Amino acid sequence: MTNRLSLLTLASLTIAVPAMAAEPATAARGDVLAVQESAGDVRFVTGGIGSTEREAMSERFGDWPLKIVNAQRDDSAYVSGVAVTLRDADGATVLETTTEGPWLFADLQPGRYAIEARFDDQTVERSITVDDGGQQRAVMTWTGDKPSS
Repeated sequence: MTNRLSLLTLASLTIAVPAMAAEPATAARGDVLAVQESAGDVRFVTGGIGSTEREAMSERFGDWPLKIVNAQRDDSAYVSGVAVTLRDADGATVLETTTEGPWLFADLQPGRYAIEARFDDQTVERSITVDDGGQQRAVMTWTGDKPSS
């Protein structure tokens, strides 16, 4: 019986320990967490629903090279569900995702990037240059009639 318990305990640890070690970085979203994801070599996180999550995201990911903010132009209300594509200087797609909140942080290598954001049948494009240190901030504003670049 003792050997059987030891084997079960060992099996449980073998399963649990690697899972804990691989746990991604997160930021609080009330009861939910904004989870860091990856697309190729680019780490990113989307979220920012509520002030608690925005504060947690700013603390955890505020030093990442790119922050995208999505908001309505008329009333400054935040927008989520924005399809975002980032392309490098060669035109290769380095990130393609749909935001799960108004903010997107991306851990990019230095270089030039094109941002294409799509929401409610509108498209907004921006070009940014990421340098070593510091953060580039791109605010995408949306209206009922046409996007504002």
